[in-house]
Amino acid sequence: MAENEDQTDSAAHGDVKSKKHFFESMSSGKSNKLPTRSSQKKTKASPKTETGQSHLAGNQRDWLPHDLEVFKKPMCLISTEGENILKIEEQTLEQLEKIDLPCCVVAVAGLYRTGKSYLMNRLAKAHSGFELGDTIESKTKGIWVWCKMHPEKKQTVLILLDTEGLGDVDKGDPKHDNRIFTLAALLSSTLVYNMKGAFDQDAVNKLTFVSEIANNIQIGGRKHVDDIEMKLFLPTFVLVLRDFALRLEKQGKKLTQDEYLEDCLKSNPTKGDSFNKPREAIRTYFPQRKCCTLPAPGDSEVVEKLEKLTFDKLSKPFQQRTVEFVSYVYNEDHKKLGIGKPVNGSMFADLTRKYIETIRNGGVPDVDDTFRMVAKKENEKVSRQALEKFNKLMESIPMPEPQEEFEKRLLEAQLKSLEYLRNNAVHDENNGTEEIAKEKMDLVFIKLRSKNKQSVEEKCAVTLTELKSMKQFQKQLEAQKYEVPGGYINYKTDVERIKQDYMAALKEFNTGEVLMTFTSFYQQMTDTEMKIMQMDNKLSEDERKKQTEESERKMQSMVEKIKEENKLSLENLKKEKDEQLEKIQKERFEKFEKETAELKSKIESFQISEEERKRLAQLERDQTEKKNMSFWGRVKCVFTGY
Repeated sequence: MAENEDQTDSAAHGDVKSKKHFFESMSSGKSNKLPTRSSQKKTKASPKTETGQSHLAGNQRDWLPHDLEVFKKPMCLISTEGENILKIEEQTLEQLEKIDLPCCVVAVAGLYRTGKSYLMNRLAKAHSGFELGDTIESKTKGIWVWCKMHPEKKQTVLILLDTEGLGDVDKGDPKHDNRIFTLAALLSSTLVYNMKGAFDQDAVNKLTFVSEIANNIQIGGRKHVDDIEMKLFLPTFVLVLRDFALRLEKQGKKLTQDEYLEDCLKSNPTKGDSFNKPREAIRTYFPQRKCCTLPAPGDSEVVEKLEKLTFDKLSKPFQQRTVEFVSYVYNEDHKKLGIGKPVNGSMFADLTRKYIETIRNGGVPDVDDTFRMVAKKENEKVSRQALEKFNKLMESIPMPEPQEEFEKRLLEAQLKSLEYLRNNAVHDENNGTEEIAKEKMDLVFIKLRSKNKQSVEEKCAVTLTELKSMKQFQKQLEAQKYEVPGGYINYKTDVERIKQDYMAALKEFNTGEVLMTFTSFYQQMTDTEMKIMQMDNKLSEDERKKQTEESERKMQSMVEKIKEENKLSLENLKKEKDEQLEKIQKERFEKFEKETAELKSKIESFQISEEERKRLAQLERDQTEKKNMSFWGRVKCVFTGY
């Protein structure tokens, strides 16, 4: 404590000494008059967004749906060139990158010429858009994308991906089919697999793409990863059976569409791998699955004219089942990097680029590596937005402001900006992105704190020089009115009046910071005071001695007051910072708990073994120690023993 007091005392004396020259320059009229706080407060309010939030960094939108072509019509996202080599269409991807809203990504896959594009048009609430073919030739090549504002989720974009038909005999390239299916699964939050007819053995035989998906994906450089890890990032699987004509019943018992699917997916120990492997793959990798059976929309003539007919001209059963299908898809969750923040347009674009780049280079897409890359890039963007938000909040604080109040507002701005970063960051391992942003904000904090302190000093000096009592005092000095018998008492009275007027004019500021400038003035006038005292022959030597001691006591009292105020200010700042740090740690832990609960809920929804459930319980026990671990780190800790 003594050490701190010495430092404060030294700072107080040093500041008084440094202000002497500063005040002299102010009183000589060399400095311009400062703008008042009231004039600085009259800043234009930030415009409001659609959601009523200010247009702070990260909330501004430089796009509107009607401005982007990808919202008006389907555009090719991934094309094929040469020997089925996948290529990104940069123009399309650049449009997707502008989307700063959460996205639900729905991909449709399936055999060619089974009506995939019609389903996508229904999801887009459009009569046409994705091209429908009326011959046996496959129409869609590569992957096409069409964006719509989500019909049921506010401030959400629905990204529709129409994929190239699988099993096209003209291509004769099963590897290409596997790549298309894998991409559809990796990029989507809901994967619609479209087939015609019943889900019989013939249909199952055509699902080799599902069986091969484990060979086309890796996590952290590991192929054939744990089933649980695969389940965590693969989408909801919606099987759509078109032109379905069977009665949903078994042994006289009626079945729901989902019960029909589950019955069809049962393994049979008497059958071989060709029967069991595809069924096991669907059960294993797509624990969240749905079946929709759509009857024929009408007779053959209706089917031929499907693109030209309005929806109400189709069969009622087909309309009903289609509406059910669309409603189910609309209710599905956003695309995420496992858990946490939903994917936005730029994140989706980064996922697409990374996966295509890997495939073009002959590699196997690595989910862990890709998630980390996308998260890092997104967090860098969010960090920039948080810093911009912090700077804009700082600009709204007028200067000069009482230092303690200014520091409090600085800390509040930092807390809000870091909260924005934390809420929008993706898998910020060890809170690294947040810590770096905080360090940058701390540097801004120091600069602005110093700038405000200087502004306060300048305002105090200007206020002091412009006081009516000060101007009268200066006239008295120039006219040597105090250099007469009895003049010293008048001098002391006028100086005290100046102090009272000065303190009253700056009552909104802390006493310590206001006294700093007055003390420098008081110290500057020491020689003048001694001269006036010596010329006042009404004073005895004892009285002169007493007046000198009194002046020194006043000076020391003001210095002590400044020291006391500085010490209190530092203590309050430390308390505010400690409370801020405590709040940050609390919010970090709350976010961790929320994500952990989401992870546990997702895993518990799977059909997992008792052994896996025991390993899941370990997550809760290790929660405190693992609270800074990345998403995949947590998963690996629980399920692979890493």
